[in-house]
Amino acid sequence: MFCALALACTVQASPADQTKKTNSERNAEYRKEYDVKASKAARNRAKELVKAGWKPVGSGKSIEAQLDRAWQYEEPNENGEFEYIVQPGTSVGNTLASAQAAAKQQARLALAKSLETEMAALIDGSLNHIEVSDEDVNDENTMNEVNTSFVRQNLKKAIVISEWYRKNANGKYEVEVSMAIKIATFKEEAKDAWLNEIKNKNEDLFYKLNQKLEQLKSE
Repeated sequence: MFCALALACTVQASPADQTKKTNSERNAEYRKEYDVKASKAARNRAKELVKAGWKPVGSGKSIEAQLDRAWQYEEPNENGEFEYIVQPGTSVGNTLASAQAAAKQQARLALAKSLETEMAALIDGSLNHIEVSDEDVNDENTMNEVNTSFVRQNLKKAIVISEWYRKNANGKYEVEVSMAIKIATFKEEAKDAWLNEIKNKNEDLFYKLNQKLEQLKSE
């Protein structure tokens, strides 16, 4: 995570100061100071990368600008929640285009594994709240292929947050890329897609699940 590149990511304040400020004020101050430290870390890291021969791909943003932006995707918000899943990809190829495509594919595959884990947790967590028969479990198992298909479709929404390359001494191109996808949006759409599939296969299970999920949401 980008925070690991920073010298220190913790903003401290005295107990007296904390009691005089609202949560909103404290969060704003934390974010302001964190922005300064993250930007400084980005500059230092960018210098290291440039010195090692790395360059931004195409006419994209400078490495420093990409690093400065990347931490926003990799760090939790003021509530301590991660809004994005971020995965890296690295590849070496005979051409820049081939190395770039392979690096992005590697990042997408890593994202797919993360999303499948998130979806499995969503399904297991939902089923744990109700009584499920053997028949229901069989129906749930048959939907794994559908879930995998849903994950693949959502990979199209992944965005590139950093990308640079260098040409090695052997003439081959090396590319490093990081891609991100918004986890909250994925979870909401995944839940709807999964419930939809359940409704098509087993209406009784759908109504039990939907009723319980709505109940949990209102608690």
